[in-house]
Amino acid sequence: MSVALDLARTTPRLASWAPPKDAQGLPYVELGSLAATVSLVDSGDDSTDWSPLFAEIEHRLTRRPDERNVIALGFLETLQNVELNSARDLARWEPILGPETRSIWVALVAMWAGRIGRDAFLATVGGA
Repeated sequence: MSVALDLARTTPRLASWAPPKDAQGLPYVELGSLAATVSLVDSGDDSTDWSPLFAEIEHRLTRRPDERNVIALGFLETLQNVELNSARDLARWEPILGPETRSIWVALVAMWAGRIGRDAFLATVGGA
């Protein structure tokens, strides 16, 4: 199973989610599709409990270093992009971010705002 499918299975609202056929086998694209779906579902019904999803993201960021980059760039960065392009406030997600997830989340915001460079961001993703 893919990282995206594993993450989707943590949340009942995403139980039937599957990546588009043209994204299958492309982990960054699969996670981007999942992030877009999370944003879309949340924009229509913000009562969904996303904490199991973000708990699994936190677990993977801390215990599966080989997945840090794909989760950071495939899921978290895409979620931020979709939210901002929909004029939604990123603060909506902050209460459910674990410490590692929050560190990457904040570094993404700082990088795109020009407050840190690419190397500093990659050090954060790398866990350095």
